[in-house]
Amino acid sequence: MSRLRKSYTHPLCFMALVCLMLSLACKTKSKDSTLEDPTDGSGADGLLLIEAKDLVTRPKFHPILLDESNFRINGLRVGQQTFLKAETPVIIFEMPSQADYVEILRCPENVIIHGGADTLDYVELGSKDAETETRVYQRNNFWEAAIVASGCILIATSYTDTTYEDVSAPSGSFNYYMRACVDQDRMHAVDGFSTVNCSRQVSRSSEFEHINKREKAELEALEEASRVRSKIDTINREIVAKTMQLNHQLFECQQKHQTRVMSQEKKSAISAILGGVVLFGIPVLGTIGFKTRQYYKPDYDFSYRSIVNKTNNIRKPGLNAKKIATQKDSLVSSLSKHEEVLEQRISKVPAQDRTRIEALENERTYTKKLKDKVQEIDPNSREPLEGLADFDERKIGVERAAQVSKTQRAAQVLAATTITGSSALLISHAYAAAAQSTPTYPRDAKICYQDGKAESGGQTFCGCAQALSSQDDLNTLAEDLEQTMRLHQQYLNMAEAARDPGV
Repeated sequence: MSRLRKSYTHPLCFMALVCLMLSLACKTKSKDSTLEDPTDGSGADGLLLIEAKDLVTRPKFHPILLDESNFRINGLRVGQQTFLKAETPVIIFEMPSQADYVEILRCPENVIIHGGADTLDYVELGSKDAETETRVYQRNNFWEAAIVASGCILIATSYTDTTYEDVSAPSGSFNYYMRACVDQDRMHAVDGFSTVNCSRQVSRSSEFEHINKREKAELEALEEASRVRSKIDTINREIVAKTMQLNHQLFECQQKHQTRVMSQEKKSAISAILGGVVLFGIPVLGTIGFKTRQYYKPDYDFSYRSIVNKTNNIRKPGLNAKKIATQKDSLVSSLSKHEEVLEQRISKVPAQDRTRIEALENERTYTKKLKDKVQEIDPNSREPLEGLADFDERKIGVERAAQVSKTQRAAQVLAATTITGSSALLISHAYAAAAQSTPTYPRDAKICYQDGKAESGGQTFCGCAQALSSQDDLNTLAEDLEQTMRLHQQYLNMAEAARDPGV
């Protein structure tokens, strides 16, 4: 050992060691030259560094854990307030910290819920302590029993807020039942165990009596609005989950290729979307509350924009069959919604304005023909896609306003509907997060883009390619959210018209 120490104290050996260390340091610096700055400062290309601390994840659950007491909804109470111009039952509750959303049932107050071994009344009256109560919920399926009980109606299926206005409530005495759920992608894949992602812990409100003063047509429109609202909340959470995934993929792309891949705008948008997850464990930005909102009339509908974007997306070269199938379904849905918009517009145009009516009718005809072409697409064959080659976006949106940026459009959506500020921001942030920071990401491997074969025995890295795919998905989700919010507004306007035909 002493001989070894002496050898390193020899001047020549020491100089050789120093040179070796310097050589290694130079090589390392050369390799990491684009990532040498450990701060968020931008590099020479103006792009930012993604750090491990920027990554956000949410815990996954084994199905059996959903039935524990910490998934019980607490603080459930019902009151009444004037909302959308009529007295409305308002449900207030505390969302479990690990839950993503709740489901809500309205049942007549005289309904008895048999969960199998016990009745729900027994849980509340016969349990001696909280632990006993929890075990009773675990061995009974009260929710499924309530779903099929006479007179019970599922009024919210994917609700993210902590206050619910039951705008479609009829006259009567009833109780509200609620359970907490997590999104399916947060469940551990447990083969043969369970696919249920909602808790058996059911909370019931006290009896509440309500006298409905809304018109029948108004109630029907508000019921549809509530249904669409659940879809809005679902898309909100999908945007948060997809952004979380994109953030990880960009980090992996950066680390693998030792190059920065994120702009300041993109990073700010991702941070804004994930901020609620970091602070509170839930996608706060994705929640939409009706509080303090007023009626506004939509001044313009952007449904045609979704058609243009989705038609162009499905015609992109190199898409695999699964991607084509997904985009096909999404485009057909957008075309159907745009037809509904056109029908409403045509019905409101004065009969003497034949020029405008004819223009809208021509657009409706073109929209139907385009939908027929899309429905004929076989994802496994690109031939039908050739039929979209002559797609003319000038024939869609004949009344469109001046072209604006996506961020400005989000502001217009906010101004023209009853969407809250947080939701309009979510659309804007989603578009910014989906924007590509560099002209082209490093090409991982041909197999990642479905135009090559994996090398035998080798591992294929697809982080950058996956990030590009996630960006496309995020753009689609933002467009779907924008359009779904418009549909929600249409039902609210129908309800207002039913209540006050002069509006």
